[in-house]
Amino acid sequence: MIVELFGPPGVGKTTFARALGVRFEEAGIATRFLLSDRPAEQRDAPARTRDWADSVLQRLGRPMVELIGATRRYSRDQPGGGPVYDLLALLPPREIMWKIRLRQYLVRLQLAWHDAVQGRAIVVCDQGFVQAICSLIVLGEGDGSAALARALTIIPPADLLVRLDAPMSVLTARLTDRRQGQGRLERLLELDIGKNLAFVPVTDLIDAALTAQGRSPMRIGCADRETLHEGAGRIARAASAAWHIRQMTPA
Repeated sequence: MIVELFGPPGVGKTTFARALGVRFEEAGIATRFLLSDRPAEQRDAPARTRDWADSVLQRLGRPMVELIGATRRYSRDQPGGGPVYDLLALLPPREIMWKIRLRQYLVRLQLAWHDAVQGRAIVVCDQGFVQAICSLIVLGEGDGSAALARALTIIPPADLLVRLDAPMSVLTARLTDRRQGQGRLERLLELDIGKNLAFVPVTDLIDAALTAQGRSPMRIGCADRETLHEGAGRIARAASAAWHIRQMTPA
């Protein structure tokens, strides 16, 4: 069972995923994560005390190492190209750097998603295919709205889709704090604050398109820690109920 989160940068997707995991563990439910932690956001050390060179090397090195094995497996499992190449053809990024980065991310995500579907745990994904479509639209050559409905039919569906929201002022403050904690080279690998805030209207657009297709996401506010944890409890209850029903249903 896959619980997929989406929302603008800075809304708290990774924090929310971890909060969900705590609740699943308390309920005795096996849990796995597909998380996209930035090195500067690791819990073990404050961002400003981390070495920026280590952060940059982790951002570049980990995906490349994983991609070497993933590309070969993806080519074998998806001989016709698969959803990754369909998405990139439908919503091509404008800049070559983002074409490369999003391609390698989508290949790794597709394989991890396949493994998650086959497993017997609740898998929480903080940035899955819906979030990838957000990125492709924001970074795309056109406005992407014409291709959006088609893109949403290409991606594999999650069992539970959750949209996270926070006021623009809160997002701006969080993104500013995040940027201040990054080194110069690491900033080159990230979108600026204005581009990150461009995800907000795109998230609205995607929510409306999903609703039109009968796939309305659950919506959770994450304005502060209290509302985030209240929302995590709500989603955990819904996911746990669905999980137990599935376990009692004969294969």
